[in-house]
Amino acid sequence: MANLFSDLTQLLPHLAKIEGKIQALQLIAKNLDSSQVIINVTFKDNTTVVIDQELIPFNLVMELRTLIGDSIDDYQRQQKSLNDLANGNID
Repeated sequence: MANLFSDLTQLLPHLAKIEGKIQALQLIAKNLDSSQVIINVTFKDNTTVVIDQELIPFNLVMELRTLIGDSIDDYQRQQKSLNDLANGNID
């Protein structure tokens, strides 16, 4: 059965992109404790607002850590699934 990633020339760059995202997120997570989290939001009309710890009653570092951890988990699941597909390990 043919599928989107049956051609390794399509699969390998996608896997490399996922790996790059995982590494970037791991680097951010590693350095998060000594950081100040500030979120810039740009609306459709190009108005920008800043969300910082002063505005939010939750710990932004901890919330971002959770978001990063969940993102890494998701990318690793995608990575495993694609590796299994490439190796013919289809359940």
